[in-house]
Amino acid sequence: MSTEVTPAQNIRLEILAVVSYDNAAAKQAIEFVNDERLKYLVFVQQYGRVLDYRDNADRTAKAIEFAEETLKLFESATEE
Repeated sequence: MSTEVTPAQNIRLEILAVVSYDNAAAKQAIEFVNDERLKYLVFVQQYGRVLDYRDNADRTAKAIEFAEETLKLFESATEE
């Protein structure tokens, strides 16, 4: 059995820390990020901007909403 942490596991561990070890919020974020580094980076940036919510699950949901909007910028850049 390997004891190395895979890139996907590392992203998930980092998400868990970002959402203050709230399992429900982590589950939302992990499902959104889907082990994709770009989505992870955008989510973390947006999570840091969402300060109006005290509940981690609400904050996560809003950060995901903002991240989805931001990721559209990357989609249009790759289509050109």
